[in-house]
Amino acid sequence: MKPSILRIYHKNLKPFEDSDITEERDLEYYKGVGHDLIVSGLKCGNSLPEQISYYKLFINQIQNTKLYNIEEVDKELYCASILALWKLNIYSHDDPNDPIWIFNA
Repeated sequence: MKPSILRIYHKNLKPFEDSDITEERDLEYYKGVGHDLIVSGLKCGNSLPEQISYYKLFINQIQNTKLYNIEEVDKELYCASILALWKLNIYSHDDPNDPIWIFNA
């Protein structure tokens, strides 16, 4: 059986990050990454609407940056922001307009 892959996209559907979905790192694991970012924001006093606005703004900023100019820490936060919006059901892996997709390799 071919593994499933969670893919995060950059602007214009350029693949940004591919992660295998395994028993150890299943969909709940990836949603947990988004959950952890949300909880961290809440602990810092940022409401959900504030966080959603921030994540969208950050994602847009990264999408307007050339791939080769994005620093590693920003790549991680970009992916976590997308996963947080996915966890909050703002992004869907079934929506072709969202920067997240799940498929079988």
